[in-house]
This record gives sequence, C-alpha cells and structure tokens, in this order.
Amino acid sequence: MQATAQDNKLPICIWWLFIGTLLNRLGTLVPAFLTLYLQLQKDADTTVVGLLIGTWGAGATFGALVGGVVSDRFGPRGAIASAQVITLLSCIGLFLSSDVVSLVPIIFFLGCASSFSRPAAGVVISNELPSTKHIRAFGIVYWASNIGSAFSFIISGMLVELSPGFLLLFNSCTAFLYLLISTRLPRNDSVAEKRSSYGQVVLKTFSPFLNPKVLAFLSLVLVLSLIYLQKQSTLPLDMTEKGISPTAFGVVLSLNGVLIIVFQPLVTSLFQNVDEKYCFALAALLLGCGFGLNAVSTTSVSFALSLTVWTAGEILLIPQVSSFLLKISPEGENGTYQGAFYFVWSLGLALGAPVGLAIFHAFGGGVVWGACLVAGILVAVLFMLSLHKIRGSEAERGHLAREGRDGGAPG
Repeated sequence: MQATAQDNKLPICIWWLFIGTLLNRLGTLVPAFLTLYLQLQKDADTTVVGLLIGTWGAGATFGALVGGVVSDRFGPRGAIASAQVITLLSCIGLFLSSDVVSLVPIIFFLGCASSFSRPAAGVVISNELPSTKHIRAFGIVYWASNIGSAFSFIISGMLVELSPGFLLLFNSCTAFLYLLISTRLPRNDSVAEKRSSYGQVVLKTFSPFLNPKVLAFLSLVLVLSLIYLQKQSTLPLDMTEKGISPTAFGVVLSLNGVLIIVFQPLVTSLFQNVDEKYCFALAALLLGCGFGLNAVSTTSVSFALSLTVWTAGEILLIPQVSSFLLKISPEGENGTYQGAFYFVWSLGLALGAPVGLAIFHAFGGGVVWGACLVAGILVAVLFMLSLHKIRGSEAERGHLAREGRDGGAPG
C-alpha cells in the first residue's frame, strides 16, 4: 500500500506550478474587464477599445509561441519569471499612460504576458515526471487554470465596483506572487549548454509547423478550437435570438467552469491509461455533438445539457493534447511544441469568431451548429485513422530515448 501511494505521489514542484497557474489565471486582466477598465479609467471610445482588445489578443497569440521557445532556451523558471516581470511593467505603464498611442504597445505586452508562461508547464512536467504521469500532471495544471478563471470574474467584478484601478493592483500582486513561486521551481541547468544562435531560435519557433505530421495534428486541434470557441461569439447571439436573457446566458456558461472544477480530476484519472487515439476521437465527438445539440436547444436547460456534453469533450481534450505533444516533441523543444498548441488554440478564436458569425448572419444558427457536428465527427474519424502515423514519428523515438537515458523521471 505504501509503495502504491508513493508511486501516485507527484513532486512538490507540480503543486507549486498548480498554485502559480491558479494565481496567474486569477489575476489576468481578461478582455471583458480590460474593456471596462479602458472605458471607465481611460475614457476610451468603443472603436478604440475594440482595436485595443484585438491588440491584446494578438499579444496573447504571439506570447504563447515565443514563451515556448524561451522555456526551451532559458528554462521554465526563466520564462515564468519573465512573464511576471512583463506583467508588472505593463500594469505600471497602463496606469501611467495618458494617450491611445502609448496604450497600444502596453496592451500588446499585457496580452503577451497572459500566455507567455503557459508552455513552461510542459517543460517542468517533462523534466520532472515520467510519461505515465504526464496526463495527470497536465490535468492538475488545467484544473488550476479553470479554478483561477472561474473566480477571476467574481473578484474582478467586485474590484471594478470599488475602483477600476484595483484591477491593475490585483494583477500586479498575483504576478509578484507567481514571480516568487517561480524561484521554487527546478532550475534547468542543461539549457545553458544547448543555446542556439538567434537565427536558429527563430527557425525553431516554427519547427512544429514545419513537420508535416505535427502540422496535421495541430490542424485537427485547430478545427476543434474553431468549434469550441463558438461559445465566445455565435453561442451568445443564438441564445439571445431564442429568448434567453443575458443573466440566464451567464448562468449557463458559468456551468462550464463548475463542471471542469468538479470533474477534471476524475476524468483525467479515468482516461490516463486509455489509448490516446480513442481519447482524441471521443473528445472530438463530444465537442461536435455538444455544439450540434445547440441547433435543437431552445431553453436554458437544453442549452445547459448541450454545454455539459461539449464541456466533457473539453475536459478530455486539453490535457491529452499537451501530453501528446510532449511525447512527440524532439529533445530541447518541449516548450516550443506546447507554445504551438496554445498558438493554434488562440488562433481558433481569431478565425472562428468572424467565420461563425458570418455563417450565423447569412444562414442562421442551425447551419453553424450542423457544421460543428459534421466537423467534430470528421475530426474524430481522422484521429482514428491518422494518430498512429503521427505517433510513430522520429520525434517520439527521440523522446523515448530520453526516457531510457534518464531511467525514468523522479515520481
């Protein structure tokens, strides 16, 4: 019994990562409240705010890609610490700024910092755990992210009512605490010996997209992100047209976070030993069917049932993607591959929102949700047919060689 308990134990650095991720998501100045801050504190008009929120999104997308490379080149501790310093400086700049021109770079770096440290978790997990524990560890980090995000909306709402400036103060405090926590994470001493020229670093940033097999996998993930992120654009409009009030919409969508917080550890535990091919296919089906059910949903209860289905797909998908990319990434590129995932996922919102809304306005919600259903089924079939080919790449053999060299990571 003692041996089993010891085998299931995770190193303390994973729990430091859990706390840091929770703080990061708790304090991140998300677009909804950034919009309020810009309007209330900076008196920016709607058009300017829209452009600045787009700038934040561009920074978040760029930050994930660069943050992955920084994690590989300087170690996860360096990437996480850098992200917190950028956040602190951006908050100070945002507080002191007095014109729109100066806000553009500040908002960009604030968005960049929001995703910059996320790929670092993959490097820590790769360095400190054997592959058998990767899905569980990613599930824990993803769990922390959702707990932080769920409570972030509550805390941010209260702070805005007190004073919009408190949003920046809170973001700065959580960033400072995560900066302190980063010193508790393992130091990756080997990265200093493997530093490449800056030209090679730029090329390595895009290396996941230059590998045809990895690009095929990321393309399937992109399709799933296009489906999932309709919750940010088409879903609110469709629910409104069907007579669902904004309050009811908020309650329904909040169920997503509640379900993840309650069931993420259980789902991760149940599926950690199931073949990845079936996990990805099931996740794609759940996402496709869940959003497809919106076509026949007309009440808050029916939309909540649809949400429960696609949330199950989300819970199953995210840790599996991170773990799979860790498995197939070449040595020294774990963070880069994690960054590629977060880049693709962010791209899903940038592309999915306008495409989904265009289809919705032209043909109605039924066509959007039907397309989601068909896309989910198609991706599930492609995962079943192609994942073994992607899994058999040379990159995976490099990962297995690392495991054999290390004799397994500490548990």
